[in-house]
This record gives sequence, structure tokens and C-alpha cells, in this order.
Amino acid sequence: MSEPNNFPDPAQEATDDCTQQVLVSSDNWQETVDLYELALGKSPSPDKPPKAVFDLGGGNKLCVIQTDEEKALLDQTAKPAFFLELRTSQLVKDVLTKAHSLGAKLVIPYTPIEVRSVPQQPGGVAYLFLGSARLPQRLKATAPEAELGFIHNPNW
Repeated sequence: MSEPNNFPDPAQEATDDCTQQVLVSSDNWQETVDLYELALGKSPSPDKPPKAVFDLGGGNKLCVIQTDEEKALLDQTAKPAFFLELRTSQLVKDVLTKAHSLGAKLVIPYTPIEVRSVPQQPGGVAYLFLGSARLPQRLKATAPEAELGFIHNPNW
């Protein structure tokens, strides 16, 4: 008798053309894609499950990968959160507000951080703004969802 078929996990196959990937359960895939679409101001291509690809410019791509593989989702939550750089501090606030309206728990609420000794700024003080959220587990999910981080740093 032959070995059972081992079908490849879409999360593993998706890494080839992704600079950064975010694994998301099928229950929260569309909401996550919508949040990144709001954050980036553009639609992904392709934009159908199991993979949405956002062009970040400079040859960099963010891939939102749909998977219900518990081990892959757990492995991701054990790593530091990925924070996506956004154009404005208001956009960070807007994306976190939208995430919260979708039932997300704010892991780091919208937070301005004073950064001192920044030579490019008069007086050596600048502010960066960040926050992160985690969408709730839905019926199918057994592993926690990824922490979605957003940051605006005018010094970059």
C-alpha cells in the first residue's frame, strides 16, 4: 500500500515571491486583506484566496496567505509582529479603528512615541506612531491570529 498523499501547504508555497507574508485563517482572510487594502490605498493582485499580493514598491511584496494549518499559524504568533510602514499617522489610527470595528483586540493601541536625538528634526525630537491589532478567532480557527502592526515614522 502506498503512502497517503501529502498535499503541499499553501503557506509554504507562497514564500517564493513574498518579501513579507502574513498567514491568516480562512475565517479572517478577507478582513485582513481589506485592512491592508485600506492601509496601502491599493488593491492586491491576485486578490482571491489563498493568496493576496500587495506590491510595496522596490520589488517588495506583502502576501496575505490563507491557511488553516494550526502549526503554521502558531509558529507565526511565536515570532515578533510585522509592522507595516504607513504614509501618515492618521492612516495608522484609521486602520486600527477599522480593525477594532471588525472585533480585533488592540494589542498596542494607537500610540505616539517621542524619539529624541533625531538630528534631522529641529530640536532633536520627532514622533513616530504605531499600533497593532489581532482579529478574533472564529469558529474554524484553533490557533491565534497574526498580530497586524502598523507604524508611521516621519524619519524614514
